[in-house]
Amino acid sequence: MTNDNTLEYGLGDMYTNSAESIWSTLKRAHKKIYHKMSPKHLDHYTQKFVGKRNLHDEDTFIQMGILVRDLDGERLPHADLKQPNYLSSGARS
Repeated sequence: MTNDNTLEYGLGDMYTNSAESIWSTLKRAHKKIYHKMSPKHLDHYTQKFVGKRNLHDEDTFIQMGILVRDLDGERLPHADLKQPNYLSSGARS
């Protein structure tokens, strides 16, 4: 809120629509691509979509270069991926 009782929907280059756009993209991916997002990996999914949003104005080759740079040294061993998080997944008994 500003001092004159009008609502403020943005500050500088940050807007509420930007945050809503990221969440709607994440929700669409959940429904159409991934179907089940484990709470254990939710941070990784969120970082992926925030990163996509931050780079959407860049040229494709620049996006690919940033992706390759950021993947260097990143690994998720299979043992860590399948390690139980003790939460009901709905997919397993």
